[in-house]
Amino acid sequence: MAPRGGGTTAGGSREGPDRRLNEAARADLLGNQYAVRAVQLELISAVASTYFELLEYRTDLDISQRTYALRDSMYLIIDARFRAGIAAEIDLAEVAAARRKIPNLRNAREFHIKDPVTVRSAVA
Repeated sequence: MAPRGGGTTAGGSREGPDRRLNEAARADLLGNQYAVRAVQLELISAVASTYFELLEYRTDLDISQRTYALRDSMYLIIDARFRAGIAAEIDLAEVAAARRKIPNLRNAREFHIKDPVTVRSAVA
């Protein structure tokens, strides 16, 4: 004989609310798992972007150091030629001005990755 009241037993009357609470808890857990995964992906993306920026800054630093060394050696050559009376004073002044445009990057600690504007303006 089937029980009255819509086919539920006394012990089964809590099955609906319990099941709904269980489903809600699972949905909440899934939402939290997706949120954690999103944060992980965002962190991985930020680390990768920062790494590539670091590579770019290292390349810029290398180019600037080479440019400085080249301009420094050009200055020494023109200075020697000027002292020998072969080069004009204007040539020496031009090379000295070009040499001053490149900062002395022998101490790489002058660069702070936290401030990319400073780095880019210094190596440009």
